Amino acid sequence: MKYLPLLLLLVGLPAARAAEPALPICDAPPAVQEGAPRLFEAQPLMLVAHLLESQGEADFRLKYAAPQAECALDAFVVGDAEVAVSYNPWVKGPSTLVYRWRVLRAGQRSELLLLYHGLAGALGGTGPLFLLSETRADGVIAWYAMYGHEPGPAELRAQVQSIVAGRAEPLLAVRWPAGAKEGEILAYDAVRLKP
Repeated sequence: MKYLPLLLLLVGLPAARAAEPALPICDAPPAVQEGAPRLFEAQPLMLVAHLLESQGEADFRLKYAAPQAECALDAFVVGDAEVAVSYNPWVKGPSTLVYRWRVLRAGQRSELLLLYHGLAGALGGTGPLFLLSETRADGVIAWYAMYGHEPGPAELRAQVQSIVAGRAEPLLAVRWPAGAKEGEILAYDAVRLKP
């Protein structure tokens, strides 16, 4: 019965249930070292933002390979937001999904992703690169953390709770206003990001 809260959350989200097929329930992901080193390199992050902008207004969303083994992992509540967590075992590639947090708050949906971004890591010279991002209902895409290896579930949960609660500041946030000729940068943390 340890998954009962997750099942109740998934059943209680009719919009999510109608739009997406139910995921199988999975056990905890394989153990990884907690305390993944944080990266603050601007170059690979700006490369990802540039790739996003090059897709154009109609396709302004983070792209990644279709997950092959995504499963429901956990659920929790942060203030007035319900969060359902899914996990997909890490697969190397240009851009692949590792974790997804679906957030429902007062009828508004947002999504947080931990993506492995092999292309940006290789071109940006960082090696393995994991990016924690949020896509909000208003179309804003924000990146909050960069890791040099897969972070553990406990540190990710704490970071996601901080983002959902509105206590975290993004490293970079972008959007593409309707009808504009290009995307725009809404936030760039010049203090934390190294050129």
